[in-house]
Amino acid sequence: MLASELAAQGGKINSVKMTPRTFSESDYCNQKRVSCIKFHPTKPFLVAMSMIESLKFAERAAISGMSFDSNVLIMNFSDNHIITLAYVLETPIEVSTIEFHPENPNVIIGGCLNGQTIVWDLSSADHKITAGAKQKADGGGGGGDDDDMPAAAGGEEDEKQQTVVKMKHLCQSSIIASHKNFVADIVFVPGTTNVDKRNPSDGKSTHFLSVSEDGIINIWDTRQVDKEQLKKTPEYIWKPFLRMDVFK
Repeated sequence: MLASELAAQGGKINSVKMTPRTFSESDYCNQKRVSCIKFHPTKPFLVAMSMIESLKFAERAAISGMSFDSNVLIMNFSDNHIITLAYVLETPIEVSTIEFHPENPNVIIGGCLNGQTIVWDLSSADHKITAGAKQKADGGGGGGDDDDMPAAAGGEEDEKQQTVVKMKHLCQSSIIASHKNFVADIVFVPGTTNVDKRNPSDGKSTHFLSVSEDGIINIWDTRQVDKEQLKKTPEYIWKPFLRMDVFK
């Protein structure tokens, strides 16, 4: 209707033809489905997606409580012709939801199917497993700012090579103090809201909420799982700062 009105008024209609781009990775995507997708907060061409086993409800119920080695993939969309894989974040438990830390985009929080929360830090050299080159299909050079992209080992990176970095998790919450059902969503508390009056956040987003079908809302302090803090107290057990029961 709008197009007809514009045509009648002599206006011009601009149309944009979008070329679809596909991503296929047999090593990590085979028999998997995507549970969550999140854009990098400062570099929108970087996208993280969590992968879980593609199971029917009855199959999932039959194996309830079991864990699967899984991955969170971070992809680079800066190239106009091809989607490339930048990071593979390993997890011992399937991840149902993910969220980038608003104050430190190198930190990613994951909510697991068993109710635990998990943390990765892309800047932690101690948690880097491998950094290897994978052949990239022809189709033009990459574009955009690559500050967060891993550097190729041993000299200049070939234009047709994509460097994939595998990371292990930085910390995982105590299963006893975590949710009793899968984590449905993670939301960071704005820096203007002071959650801990004894240890104020100084205007930064340091806490996040996790929600689940168990009727519990957990509030977590991310400052306790900073990589430098964990080096000082490696035996630290991550528990929620505050727990609220929304069911009576």
